[in-house]
Amino acid sequence: TREITSNDKINEGIFLSPSNFLSHCAKELNVDIVDAGSFFSTERERMQWQSEGLSSDKLSTENAVMMLKADLVPFLIDPTSSAINWLKQHLRHKNVEGITQNSPKFKSALELAVRFGKTFIIEEIDTISSVLLQILRREYTLQGERRLIKLNGKLLDYHSEFKLILCSRNEHLKLPAEIVPFINLLNFTVTIAGFTEQLLSHAISQENPELEKKKNNLLKEREELEEKLSHLQNQLLEDLANSSGDILQNKKLLDSLNQTKASSEAIAVALRESNEVQKKLQAEYDTYRELSNYGSLLYFACNEFAKCNILYLLSVSAFTDLFLRSLQSFQGLENNLASQKKQLLHVVYGYMSRGVFQNDRLKFLLYLIFKLYPRDVPETEWNVFIGSAVTNKNTSEDQPPWIPNQCINNIQLIQVALPDFYKILKLEEHNLWKNFMNVSECEREYPTHCSLSEFQKVLVIQALRPDRLYTVMSQCALSITGIKSLDPSSLDLSIIYKESNSTVPILVLAVSGTDPVSEIREIAKNMSQELIEVAMGEGQENKAIEALKRYSESGSWLILKNLHLVTYWLPVLTQTQKSIEPHQKFRLWLVSEPTPNFNFVLAQNSLKVVYETSQGIRNNILRTFATFGEKYIDKLNANSAKIFFVLACVHALFQERRKYIPQGWSKYYDFSDTDLSTSVKLVEDLWSNQGPQIPWRFISGLTSDAVYGGRIENIDDLKIVHSYTKQYFVDDVISHRWKPFGLNLTVPNVPQYKEYIKMVKQFPSADKPSLFGLAENINKAWEKQISLRITSELKNFYLRKSVSTNFHQETFQKGLLPFLSLWKKLNQGQNFIRMTTETKPVTNSIIETFLNEEFENAIMLLQTIHKYFTLLNKICKGIVTADGKTLGVGYSLLNYGTPKPWLDLWNGPKEPTQYLKICMTKIIALSKLKDENINRLLDKPVNLAGLFHPEAFIASYKQDFSKNNGVPLDELKLFTSWKPKTDCLILSNLLIEGGIFENGIIRQCTPNTENVTTTPNCYLSWVKKGQVLQDENSIDVPLYTSASREMKIISLQIPCEKNEKDKWLLSGIALYLEY
Repeated sequence: TREITSNDKINEGIFLSPSNFLSHCAKELNVDIVDAGSFFSTERERMQWQSEGLSSDKLSTENAVMMLKADLVPFLIDPTSSAINWLKQHLRHKNVEGITQNSPKFKSALELAVRFGKTFIIEEIDTISSVLLQILRREYTLQGERRLIKLNGKLLDYHSEFKLILCSRNEHLKLPAEIVPFINLLNFTVTIAGFTEQLLSHAISQENPELEKKKNNLLKEREELEEKLSHLQNQLLEDLANSSGDILQNKKLLDSLNQTKASSEAIAVALRESNEVQKKLQAEYDTYRELSNYGSLLYFACNEFAKCNILYLLSVSAFTDLFLRSLQSFQGLENNLASQKKQLLHVVYGYMSRGVFQNDRLKFLLYLIFKLYPRDVPETEWNVFIGSAVTNKNTSEDQPPWIPNQCINNIQLIQVALPDFYKILKLEEHNLWKNFMNVSECEREYPTHCSLSEFQKVLVIQALRPDRLYTVMSQCALSITGIKSLDPSSLDLSIIYKESNSTVPILVLAVSGTDPVSEIREIAKNMSQELIEVAMGEGQENKAIEALKRYSESGSWLILKNLHLVTYWLPVLTQTQKSIEPHQKFRLWLVSEPTPNFNFVLAQNSLKVVYETSQGIRNNILRTFATFGEKYIDKLNANSAKIFFVLACVHALFQERRKYIPQGWSKYYDFSDTDLSTSVKLVEDLWSNQGPQIPWRFISGLTSDAVYGGRIENIDDLKIVHSYTKQYFVDDVISHRWKPFGLNLTVPNVPQYKEYIKMVKQFPSADKPSLFGLAENINKAWEKQISLRITSELKNFYLRKSVSTNFHQETFQKGLLPFLSLWKKLNQGQNFIRMTTETKPVTNSIIETFLNEEFENAIMLLQTIHKYFTLLNKICKGIVTADGKTLGVGYSLLNYGTPKPWLDLWNGPKEPTQYLKICMTKIIALSKLKDENINRLLDKPVNLAGLFHPEAFIASYKQDFSKNNGVPLDELKLFTSWKPKTDCLILSNLLIEGGIFENGIIRQCTPNTENVTTTPNCYLSWVKKGQVLQDENSIDVPLYTSASREMKIISLQIPCEKNEKDKWLLSGIALYLEY
């Protein structure tokens, strides 16, 4: 069954609003149309609806018309509940009953409503009950004049006055396709214009209540005058219809006509006067209009950002409260509008940032400045920043030679997409940029010859110095908005409680390894408040609902934990929570780990706060000691306390090293507090041992293999675990001379909690890379990687909103044109797409066979890409009908993602323009390699970056070596040299991170060292095992295809200083083919 969401209404004819439907008909018939709301309703009706609470915007008026005058069952998508509140007010004089589907009285109430002709409103719908299907399909049975319908196995009289209205607050509700034809789907989701009017009305009510009162009275007077005028007109028609004889001689009729005329003229004058008064009131209203419009834009920007995480949704009511709160601090509205806009932004960001994870806060603020400050961040510059600007031609001039190779693509993008900006940079004059490129904090040394905006500075750093990009992005966002810090001022749950109320749940988003419940317990204890906890899991649903109903009446606090385990049940919780009338002291605390399956409505209508661990070695160890508590530490002896401290240090190293991925760990490992507790329990028995020897080898084995090592999935990461345990689990840590992490601090000799806390608090607040044994310049790589992640995620969700789930020829043609043009440009002067591959004769060289197959596969890849582009081009022109697989490729490109059919052939970059360019670069390189004599080829340096499968090339060379030398493959061992050797495979253009080559040996980096440098040529061969002893002065360094470290090719030996092998294991050193 195909599911249709309420947001598809624009794309599906069945969801056309009246104005859209009339516009469609008018276009087909080539005629003009009137406004749909005016056409289907009178001004008197519209004024009555507004006086009852309906928003005055066009969409709400049209929806009201469809709801009250159409025949199908209305289904309201009403996130703010404003429409359903208006409807209840409008129908207040009728027999109306409201209920939810999970109510125990639902079926009986429905039967009574059908029999007695009630208006039956079902709220909080998440799925449509099967009981309603007969009503929706109108499956009646006629017995004479009686109309019957079968419900719940009973045949009931169907009252002619019965009316069913369905309502849901879920904007993302999915409806089965077979239901859609039987309902009238009305989306009351707030619009920018509609929300502007709402904010304006709230602002006037707070700031100038007399003005709002005048407006409401005026609206009521106009409604009464319109009603009188309508009554007079109807009376006139009735008198004329009832008259007999010559109406000119009927004095009574003439007097009535004259009286009606005079009354109508008086009413018309009163209405004209009312219009003048309304205009004057509107002028006073408009004083707040620009600020209200800004607030509306801010609200929609916040909820657009929630596309990256549903848990970031913001409700209309919460935003309205923030808007009114910010108004209270405003003075001199007309003169300080800009500062008041910033004040509103500060209030909203302060509220939102508490519920946004730390890794997403900069991304959130960047998106806000793009949406709210178009002058500071033009769309053309934004597209370059997020990488959505596609260039389909080469630049007209070569780039200056001083620009690093890895920066050339970024500079070319600026040159093509922002030519005027490129010219003012004057990159051809190297002297202007020399200091900027050489200093560590380049953001302090912009060239003075060009004046750059804050965001243009970001573009310059992104293009030329990406190792400082995260810093500059943060500075830019804070500078434009005037916000002091990306982090909220406080995440104290006691402060969150003071801002809460009994009707809004408090949703605590806890990351794995944190325990917010203990803090909530402490708050409740300090307030002498009864607290009930329910740990959610299968079978606990009814218990939770009963607890919610019971304790909401008594005023106790209720905590529902682990909601991420029962996301399927959250709609029931949402409906129940909405239906209760809680005691003023009641609070509902919801604790959940982040999950994309969380209920939309509950997420939007909760007060959210994230509960994350504080970062850094110091905070980690302090948290460990706080978890175990003072009583536990104080009962240990001196040695036991030191062992416990060492375990806490190693645990902190493992966890905090996760900041640097992939340099620190190859992936994010879920090291949790449970791992530390397990380690402590396993070695507790040893603490009572008074012997002179501590079994460090036993402790090391337990922690590195049985506990932490069990999570490790990479052999190189396991070496890091062993290196740490080897370094820390030694007798030296018991000595008073031991300095933890090399700091000038001494571990206490007494097992006292307070002494350890005092010592740990002296740790530096920011961790230097050297604490982890990482390279001193690792932060350069971190800044580049974290910035790349932010821009990539911004691009993904920013572009996703513009791509429909249905095929639109115009959208395809416009969106795919840059990719089609780029592909055409890349193929100019090349013949690969028309090339037919011939089966080469079998040769004795396995490498030669590999190169031929590699080239054939590359040709197949390029021709597959070309086939899809050809089909997409024909689809855009309407020549062929779109099929599902080709459409999937098209949608991937529209979302700036590499299509899956291409990745199945070669798993390359996930960004399509880079994928296409690299494919063409590699196949050109391959075409040259395959035609060269294999012996001459192997005598020259080989750049493995030109191959699609470099690991297969290395394997082929090894097989050739094995065959030519008569040595079995499993008896061969890799031999690496960085000095010229004969009969070796020479690898060129290798890149190294985490160290630098100096005089044929690897050296430690300094903070100012480039994070990636080029190595000398590497001479690679194989020898029989046992012929060459392991060099104790060398380390095995992994060689990866790229800096993402996803694909490891082989490990190469690199010379190092004596006794530094363990240091290099921790340094995050690695080799790459390309960066």
